[in-house]
Amino acid sequence: EQLLRQPGSDADRLGQALTMATGRPARQTEIDLLAKRLAKLQAHYAKQPEAVKELLSIGEAKPDPALDGARVAALTGITSLILNLDEVITKE
Repeated sequence: EQLLRQPGSDADRLGQALTMATGRPARQTEIDLLAKRLAKLQAHYAKQPEAVKELLSIGEAKPDPALDGARVAALTGITSLILNLDEVITKE
């Protein structure tokens, strides 16, 4: 939800998320790959409202009803992907 509230485009948000996780500027090729995955996740969740509801019910915080649940779910998938990158898990 925090990413969706940031100004800019989805590409800007993806670059920001990757930079925050890795501690370095995001490469355009990385942003492009993440944008393709985000589009696939958004399409998936747009067709699966029950999956959105299930995913957003996890955790203590209630989802913000002002935000599109499918977009929140898709960005949740992207942030999970970023946080599981080897570069993020094992910084050297």
